[in-house]
Amino acid sequence: CDKQFVAINGKTSTNEDDILSVELNDINLDYIFETLQINNVTFGGVASGKINASELLTKSPKLETDRFFVDDMSYNETLLGDADIRSFWDNDNKFVAIQALITHPNECNSVVDGEIYPMNDSMRFDFKTEKIKVGFMKPFMSAFTSDLDGYASGNATLYGKFSTLNMYGDIFVEDLKVKLDY
Repeated sequence: CDKQFVAINGKTSTNEDDILSVELNDINLDYIFETLQINNVTFGGVASGKINASELLTKSPKLETDRFFVDDMSYNETLLGDADIRSFWDNDNKFVAIQALITHPNECNSVVDGEIYPMNDSMRFDFKTEKIKVGFMKPFMSAFTSDLDGYASGNATLYGKFSTLNMYGDIFVEDLKVKLDY
C-alpha cells in the first residue's frame, strides 16, 4: 500500500479570549446515530478530539476541529479503519469542510475531502482510496444484493441529498463477492 499523508488547511480563530472548547473522549458514534435516528447515513466508532467555537454571537461564527480521531470508524456497518479528521464551518458558503486520512485495518489508506451542507440536507465527498472494504455500499445496492464483499481502490465522488446519494468514479475492485437475490 502507498503511505499517503493528508495536509489540511482550516480557518482558525485569531482571538483567544472568545473560544469555547469542547473536548470529547471516547464518544460512541453508533449510539449518537441511533439516538438521533439518522438512518440514511450511519457512522460508527469511538471519537475523541477537541471542537473549538468562537465568535458565536456574531454573524460569522467559527467552528473547527483541529484534530479529531475516530477509532474503528465504520460506515453503513462496515469497518473502514482509524480516522484522523480535520474540519471547519465555512460561514460564507454554509457548509462543513471535512478532510480525513483513514488508515484501514490492512494498513492501506483513504484520503477524503468534502463538504456537508446541513441547510440543504446534502453532501459531496471526493475519495482517493486503496483497498477499502466495499461492504459500506450494500445499502446502495439493496435492490439486487443482500451480501457484498471485496476491496476497492481508485478515485470516487459521493454526492447528493442524504436520502438519495449518488456515486461516480474510476474504481478497481478485487476479490468481489456479490450475492444476487431473486
